[in-house]
Amino acid sequence: MINRISDWPTHLANFLAEKKDTPFKWGENDCCLFTCDWLKILTGIDPALDLRGKYTDALSAARILKEQGGIESLVANYCKKYAWDEVSPSLAQRGDLIILQLDETQGPALGICLGQNSAFAGQNGYILQPTLKAISAWHVK
Repeated sequence: MINRISDWPTHLANFLAEKKDTPFKWGENDCCLFTCDWLKILTGIDPALDLRGKYTDALSAARILKEQGGIESLVANYCKKYAWDEVSPSLAQRGDLIILQLDETQGPALGICLGQNSAFAGQNGYILQPTLKAISAWHVK
């Protein structure tokens, strides 16, 4: 089992400060890589290692997600591999993984639970959305 680093709250604050103004870019700072960058800091592992460098735009990202059965399936498989339990979004804790539907024109997005709100890669830096709007969540131990 992979465990959180002991001083993760400080690292989360530093990560968010670094990403505050980082624009969305497929294959560099999209919802999956934004979140996996955090997981790499939190746990020392990079769940997206096999995905990095494999896509550069929405179409190539969509192909990968389709091959994996969608973002929820992809995330669930990685979480199972690392023994991170799926939980009700209402039980998600700071640093956990969240999936929510940002709006009707976009597919589901992967983000980081910050408490009442969760952070997601956005056009001009991360954006916040209410955690309780999440459709799935996983506790990163």
